Amino acid sequence: MEIAHQELCETRSPRAVVMRWVASAIANGTLAVGEPLPSERVLADRLNVSRNAVRTALTDMADRCLIEKRGNGRFRHLAPAAVHGSEVAARLGLMTNTVAILGADDVSHQPFSRGVDKSINFTVARLLEQAGHHVLAVNPKGADLREGASLACARPLGVVVAYNVGESSQGQAMIAECHDHGVPVVAYGDAPGLARFDHVDSNHEHGAYALTRHLVARGRRRILRFWCLPGDKHWLQQRNRGYERAVREAGLAALPMVRTPHLDARSRAEFDHLVRVLAGYLSEHVRGPHAIDALMTGTDLHAIQAGAALRLLGIEPNRDILIVGYDNTWRDLPEREWERTRPVATVDKHNDAIGACLVELLLARVVGKLPPEPQRRVIEPELVGIGKETSATARAAKKGVTI
Repeated sequence: MEIAHQELCETRSPRAVVMRWVASAIANGTLAVGEPLPSERVLADRLNVSRNAVRTALTDMADRCLIEKRGNGRFRHLAPAAVHGSEVAARLGLMTNTVAILGADDVSHQPFSRGVDKSINFTVARLLEQAGHHVLAVNPKGADLREGASLACARPLGVVVAYNVGESSQGQAMIAECHDHGVPVVAYGDAPGLARFDHVDSNHEHGAYALTRHLVARGRRRILRFWCLPGDKHWLQQRNRGYERAVREAGLAALPMVRTPHLDARSRAEFDHLVRVLAGYLSEHVRGPHAIDALMTGTDLHAIQAGAALRLLGIEPNRDILIVGYDNTWRDLPEREWERTRPVATVDKHNDAIGACLVELLLARVVGKLPPEPQRRVIEPELVGIGKETSATARAAKKGVTI
């Protein structure tokens, strides 16, 4: 999904226009401490916005104790003793043009692969900066409800919510705090707790459906879902539906899924330990008259790990048992140094398109182009078939060369 740079740059909310004018008037001395602001009508005519937008902006600033409302109902410029007028102006000007990415630890660099969810945050930050907005990356580690309240009271232009925050109940409470303070919010994901907010999701059901049909087309009849994932995530439920629909259409039996603990491996020794654990979970499914002939894994990384586990059991992956992954990250995974298996097919979620849609939806909400009801957008994924890798392409991949 492409968003024109000029279109993004024109997305300025009327509320932000009013607040920037007040900030500028404070900074250049046009407004003195305690002096009444122009009336709503005068400001609306001067700034070419509605009186309602003026009223919303001034109320917002009063809530932050940046201006005060006197007994006669008129707003007056107020500079607290501890804050100089220039500092008030800086705070107003900065936050009214700032979008917070809630759940991002680093948006300054492209992650190792565009297939990982962190690349969505990077795309969001890049597009917002191109549009002339500031970006505040809020690290989820150690975040609590107090930080959510602080962010809400700061009144940023908007908040983009990363997947890991939107999935947690505590994260959803932080999002609600911002939303209830009138800060536009858009989230990535489709957890039930996100239903009251604008959100963007990938069609995981379609992705799993396409992978299952790919395996069926290659003659596979006993396809095992091998989920090395914690919890019962909403997107995992979607993938289960896609798998079940595909095997049902093919007249096949849906095998019970296998769940394993989620284990990280940061060294070769940890990787070897993880592989032995996975081999234990797989051993009973790969022998005898009811042996499986295909594995569906949750990610490309898990496909590589499962391949190593099959090899440990004396089974040649992608010959005896085909393996499919997800996310289209397999080329970039460092674990390929330890295990040569790669999935025969994967799914590209098109994370750049997801990031662009998040920005488009947020800025449309900011300028009032959306109906009041929460909006949901779905990005369709793409099945990616992976051919055999020759020794020449393997050597080129290690050197970073495309052939």
